[in-house]
Amino acid sequence: MLLAVISAVAYSFYLLGSARLVRETGARPATAWGLSIGSLPLLVIFPPWTAHPSGDPVVVAALTAFVAVAATAIAFSLSQASLRHITPTEFAVTSTLEPALAAVAAAIFLGVTLRPPQYVGGALTIVAVLLLATAEPDAP
Repeated sequence: MLLAVISAVAYSFYLLGSARLVRETGARPATAWGLSIGSLPLLVIFPPWTAHPSGDPVVVAALTAFVAVAATAIAFSLSQASLRHITPTEFAVTSTLEPALAAVAAAIFLGVTLRPPQYVGGALTIVAVLLLATAEPDAP
C-alpha cells in the first residue's frame, strides 16, 4: 500500500512538474533529466553489472539499447513534448488509456488471451476517458 501511495505522489509530481520544466527547458532536456534522476535508484537496487543475461551478448545489448531508446526515451520525449500543447490534466486523462491499449495490442499481436474482467476494465477506462473528453469545462 505504501509503495502505491509513493508511486501516486511521484506520478503526480511528474505530471505537474513536467509541464513547467518543459516550458522552461524544452522536451529533450526535461526527458534527459527525468530519466537520469529516475535511473539512480534503479542503479542502486538492480546494478547492471550483476545481471546474467542468457544468449548472444550482441543480441542482448542490441535489444537492451532498443528498449532504452525506442520504448523509453522516445516515448517520454513525446509525452513531454505534448505538454506544450495540452494541460497536465488532459495528459493525465489520456495517459490512462495506455494500459487498455497495451492489453488490446497484446491480444492482437501476441495472442494473449484476456479474461472478461480485463475486457470490462478496459471498456470502463475507455468510456471514462471519452466522458471526460466530451464533458463541458466548468465555468470559472
